[in-house]
Amino acid sequence: MCSNDDAAYDGLLYYLRKAEQMDENQVKRLLDDDLAQYPDFRNSWLAATAVHCLGSRESTPGLRKEHCTAIICYTLKIPNICRMFNLACRSARASETSWRDFRFKSLWCLLIEAFKLLPNFDAVPEELYRGVSAVHNYGELDSARFPHFVSASVSRFQASKFGGRERSLLTLQSVPAEFVRDISMYSIYPHHQEVLIWPLCTFTFRISGCLSDKLFEFRDAAPVRAPPLPAIVGSPEAGIKSDDDGGLSALLARLYLLCLVPGQPTADFTGVTLLGQDTLDDMKMRRRIRLAEAKKEQGNEYYSLKKYDDAIKLYTEAIELDGSNVAYYSNRAACYMMMGDHQAALDDCRQVLLRDPHNSKGLLREAKCHVALGDPQAAGRSLQLLRDLDPQNLALPRELKTVEILKHFLTEGDKAYEAQDYNKVIYCMDRALQQAVSCSKIKVLKAECLALLKRLPEARQIADEIMRADRTNADAMYVRGLCFYYEDNIEKALQHFQQVLRLAPDHPKASVAYKKARLLKSKKDEGNEAFNSGNYQEAFNAYTSALGVDPSNKLANSKLYFNRATVCSKINKLNQTVEDCTTAISLNEDYQKAYLRRAKAYMDLEMYEEAVRDYERIWRKDHTRENKRLLDQAKLELKKSKRKDYYKVLGIPKDATVDDIKKAYRKRALLHHPDRHSSAPEDIKREQEKKFKELGEAYNILSDPKKRMRYDEGRDLDEMDNFSSDANPHVFRTFFEAPGFFSANGGTFQHDNGGFGFPGTFSFQFG
Repeated sequence: MCSNDDAAYDGLLYYLRKAEQMDENQVKRLLDDDLAQYPDFRNSWLAATAVHCLGSRESTPGLRKEHCTAIICYTLKIPNICRMFNLACRSARASETSWRDFRFKSLWCLLIEAFKLLPNFDAVPEELYRGVSAVHNYGELDSARFPHFVSASVSRFQASKFGGRERSLLTLQSVPAEFVRDISMYSIYPHHQEVLIWPLCTFTFRISGCLSDKLFEFRDAAPVRAPPLPAIVGSPEAGIKSDDDGGLSALLARLYLLCLVPGQPTADFTGVTLLGQDTLDDMKMRRRIRLAEAKKEQGNEYYSLKKYDDAIKLYTEAIELDGSNVAYYSNRAACYMMMGDHQAALDDCRQVLLRDPHNSKGLLREAKCHVALGDPQAAGRSLQLLRDLDPQNLALPRELKTVEILKHFLTEGDKAYEAQDYNKVIYCMDRALQQAVSCSKIKVLKAECLALLKRLPEARQIADEIMRADRTNADAMYVRGLCFYYEDNIEKALQHFQQVLRLAPDHPKASVAYKKARLLKSKKDEGNEAFNSGNYQEAFNAYTSALGVDPSNKLANSKLYFNRATVCSKINKLNQTVEDCTTAISLNEDYQKAYLRRAKAYMDLEMYEEAVRDYERIWRKDHTRENKRLLDQAKLELKKSKRKDYYKVLGIPKDATVDDIKKAYRKRALLHHPDRHSSAPEDIKREQEKKFKELGEAYNILSDPKKRMRYDEGRDLDEMDNFSSDANPHVFRTFFEAPGFFSANGGTFQHDNGGFGFPGTFSFQFG
């Protein structure tokens, strides 16, 4: 758009006359020359030709293939010939030299011809839209001109797509049908509802109040053809009559009176009486009303086809043209209800009742919207008004029952929440949502109870759905924070609770949850720091304090119990380690680290059967080489624990030396020798004989380095269990061999070889 560019305007007038002087053959020669000379134009023309070949478009008499291709070429964006063409038009000058240098002469001529051949666009909306990347600054009532053709759209939304990053729009008001052609069937963007506006149009800028939306009102234009002057209008009534058949509007009549035909710089309008401004405004309003009705009828068709988005768009356009008609708001409310946007529907119902308080359909829809939004009290008030207005309305009983059902479940749900019966709350909210389908408050309450029951995926799904529709919903944000809190993601939980308090500083639940989460994190961090510093008792105390913050946070507490169990293992509180690990597992049955820690404690406590059970469970969940090694080791220790413990028989540790083994054997052999208990009862004799025999077996194994190694490794256990058959019968003699008697503890003893490994004539004598 050019601001008062008279030179370009005069130049395009000159180009217009040149085009009108061209015949078909001359235009074809110009086209051949331009295609040969300008590669960008040639590429665009070839692409447009290919698009044209996809379907026949020459349905208008006189319209040739070249005309259709020219329109497609002009709207094609690869390359952007439209921009190049318009730039060249803005450089036009009223001279033969300028015309000769104009690189789009053929396209200009073809577009001029096509425009004249195409029929007027009689259903031109009050406003047309053009997306632009930048707009000049204008002052109120400044003149602005398009010297070139203008492509625009009847759809504001579609035009905004071409508005660059800023989504800038030119809104062109009151462009007469004479200067507009529907080219949607020739455009590569048919769904954009594109139109072509005649060049050499002049507009007046109006303040719009929006920096990115410039408002221009049509003022005049060079005529498409040299029209005859309209008949003299002698009175307002005559002007009104001329518009009754939907022909020229009063605005267009004024334009025809004021337009100057090229070559006729003046005109004599002596005796002509123009219509008064009030009559013109009235006629303009009647035109808007007719157009609004047409929009409504088209919207009704889309509604019947269930194309609610398209219907809403048309009803909105009808409202913009005539905001006093309640039917437009009512119909749009019905569309919003079908799409589930009950808040928008409620707003439209209020507009209906604002204009017509006794509209029964509006009251009924308002009640339904209140129910869908979870407000049975407001719905009841609307239905009471409807009952007063239309007591026999057939929908009343059904809607009143719906309101009572909703009230019942909301009341029961509130009672259950106070009693912390969250399962019942969920049940009541599910029943309520069958009526209040769009109530985010009910959905959030259900989500909160799901979170409190640790059904976190379900709770998060509901909260996320609400947040997608309303990023500022504090209650939904709180539920998301609860989910993170119960997942032991305390950092994320704190962030969400802080955001809730920014949105709603008095949110009581978020305030309590934030303090609790912060205290839990503080105590846990304190325990971690003490543990890493080796202050195990301090760490134990910190973890114990953290466990008292919130017993309901199972996942966080399971980790705290595990941490405390780890501390106990460091200070040799193995039974406490087992107890804390068991509690951690009860809170989180998939806690592998707790199973590993407990299994290790069981091993240290020589509770091998329990250790094997834990390691088997660990191995089933995670088939790693290390887990297999730990399981095998536990099984080995379990098997070893079920045989004779020769170290225990001799009363020595497992790292005892050979001398330790010998000393222990001497001491215990003397203590349990059968002759020492010869006068004891039979059962004691048998017990002492058994112990004496075990001493020999133990010494035989542990005193032999190879046998001891095999024993320690658990190999050949079956053979070792039957060791008595292989025991050295002279073990005792090794220690007590003497030429005569052996003195022990103040006495002598002698014994013949009775099968207990003694030398002949060896005897005990006790004093």
